[in-house]
Amino acid sequence: MAVGTIIRAAVIAVLVLFAVMLFIPVDLSHANAVSAIVLLGIGTLAFIGLGIASACFPLMWTEKGLQMAYIVQAVVLLVSGVYYPTTILPGALQAISVISPATYVIEGMRRALMDGADLAALWPLVWPALLIGAISIPLGLRLFLAAERHAKRTGRLKRSG
Repeated sequence: MAVGTIIRAAVIAVLVLFAVMLFIPVDLSHANAVSAIVLLGIGTLAFIGLGIASACFPLMWTEKGLQMAYIVQAVVLLVSGVYYPTTILPGALQAISVISPATYVIEGMRRALMDGADLAALWPLVWPALLIGAISIPLGLRLFLAAERHAKRTGRLKRSG
């Protein structure tokens, strides 16, 4: 299921990019497609751990868990430079942006697609995303297993409908 979801998300991301290009003039003549594809893969790995950890919320709080996962998504978008540069964030939010994989992936994608940056030039953005993925995947799995044990012990997984 995870692989299917990752493929679906990648296809949607590419389709959205092309749909935006129909309405907004985007110059991709200097784009480095190889760097962008590699960054997409790295970003996917970096977000897997965060996704697994967010999946703990519905196990812990059956009624409100899914909404809490959406809050995690909103915080990631807030601190990652999607809407504005992270340098204008208050100090506490800048500290959170350092541990968000989206901060590095978004900036790397901008450089790859707009400036044609190669992987060597993107390395200062690639290695933090790889490190976050390497830490967050095992951590997310441990959190999920602990949440699953707790849910089983408290009877939260026995619900039907």
